[in-house]
Amino acid sequence: MACFLGCFSSSGGTTTEAVKQSKVIDVRGYRSLVNRIKPTEHVSSATFEASGYNWRIRIYPNGSHPDYGPGYVSVFVEFMTPGVAARASAELSLVPWTAGSSSQQPRVFKLGKHTYRHGGSSVWGVPYFVAKSTLETPSYSYLHDDTIRIKCSLTVFVNRPPPSPITVPPTELSADLRKLLDGQGAPPADVLILVGAESFGAHSLVLSSG
Repeated sequence: MACFLGCFSSSGGTTTEAVKQSKVIDVRGYRSLVNRIKPTEHVSSATFEASGYNWRIRIYPNGSHPDYGPGYVSVFVEFMTPGVAARASAELSLVPWTAGSSSQQPRVFKLGKHTYRHGGSSVWGVPYFVAKSTLETPSYSYLHDDTIRIKCSLTVFVNRPPPSPITVPPTELSADLRKLLDGQGAPPADVLILVGAESFGAHSLVLSSG
């Protein structure tokens, strides 16, 4: 499931386009992951495309760092496109399987703008994404059939170069009108204008346009 939203801002002739795309990921076999994955170790989602780049989600069932303890699930965004960098912000949310009460609202964590580089600063996320005690409480409805649902919304900021200037050829209207009045390549005059002893041929179409 994905949605796109484009908005623009300009600075110094360069246009920045913000493109948003959302991806919902189902993490199946939660209890098995908790039992067999050690603290600081992770599993990864399938790679998905957003705004022309490849991404995936890292899930740490027992936390991403020993200092955080095994009581939390950690979730991180990972940039997977080699050889380039991408400027993006992200939202990570834990989505309940049922809706209705205030206790069943998505838990949303907003990550500010970050420059992602594959193999470098390619991972950005939330160590304290959700306490396992909260996740495993039935009334919160975050766990269903041993599956949790995570939504990742990425906003990628893309710089567009300024458009090429449009060259407008010089007008030849005056020369064309002169040719028309002089009868060069024009149909014969259909109106005769008398001024004193002189007469001038004209075209009714030209006169009516004025």
